[in-house]
Amino acid sequence: MARTIRLEQQSRYKDTNLLENEEKQVFYDLWVRPRELVDIKSIQLKSVRHRVKADQIGRLDILAHEYFRDTKLWWVIAAVNDLIDPIEEMYAGQVLIIPSIDVVRQYTNRGSVG
Repeated sequence: MARTIRLEQQSRYKDTNLLENEEKQVFYDLWVRPRELVDIKSIQLKSVRHRVKADQIGRLDILAHEYFRDTKLWWVIAAVNDLIDPIEEMYAGQVLIIPSIDVVRQYTNRGSVG
C-alpha cells in the first residue's frame, strides 16, 4: 500500500501528492509512469538535451512551455529525469532530457495521465 508524502512547503509543487510504494519508490499521485517510459534509451532517440540556467531551477513549468507549449506537462520532464522535487534536485548546468512532443503525445494520448 502506498502512503502519501508531502513536498517541502517552499516547493512550487508542494500541492502535488507523492506516493511511496513498498520498495520505497516515490512517484507522483497524478501520474504513474508507463513501463516503456523507464526505457530511457528509446526516449533519447527522440529527445533534446537542455542545460539548466540558474533562473530555471525548479521551473519545469517554464521548460514545459518552451518545449511543449503547455505548462501542465512539467511532470513529463520530471518523470523522464527522475526528479521528485525540482527545487531541491535541479542545479545550474544540469543537463535534462526533454522528449519530443511526439513522444509526450504518445504517452498522454494512451491515457497515462491519471
